[in-house]
Amino acid sequence: MEQENRKNISKIKRRILQYIDFLGITREEFYKKVSLNGANFRGKSASSELSVDKIVKILRSYTNLNPDWLLLGDGEILRSNAEISTPSDNSNELQMISELAQQVGQLKAENEMLKKENAHLENVVKGAIATDVSA
Repeated sequence: MEQENRKNISKIKRRILQYIDFLGITREEFYKKVSLNGANFRGKSASSELSVDKIVKILRSYTNLNPDWLLLGDGEILRSNAEISTPSDNSNELQMISELAQQVGQLKAENEMLKKENAHLENVVKGAIATDVSA
C-alpha cells in the first residue's frame, strides 16, 4: 500500500521518506525537527516539490544526508566522513543550492512561456498557410 502511495510523490520527497526509513525514526520526528507539515507528503501536495528553504533546513538539520543524493539521486544516501563539514562550511554550498534552485524555477517559467509562444506562432503559421493555399 505504501509503495503505491509513493508512485505520485515527487522524487525529492520520495528520497526524504527513504532517508527517514534509513534512519529508523518516525516521520513525525523528522517533520518536527525540520518544521515540516506531514500534509506535504500526502494527497495532491505529495507530487509538488519542497521549497528551497525547506530543503536547506533539512540539509542543515541532517548534515550526514548527501545533498547530491537528495536533489539528484546521485551517489550514496549518506555523505562520507570526509564530505561532512561544519555548518559554517555548508553555508556556501547551501547558498549555491538556493541560487541554483531559483534559477531552475526561473528557467521553468521561461520554458512554459516559450512553449505557449511557440504554440501561438504555430497557429499563426498554419493560418497563413491555409490562407495562402486557398488564395
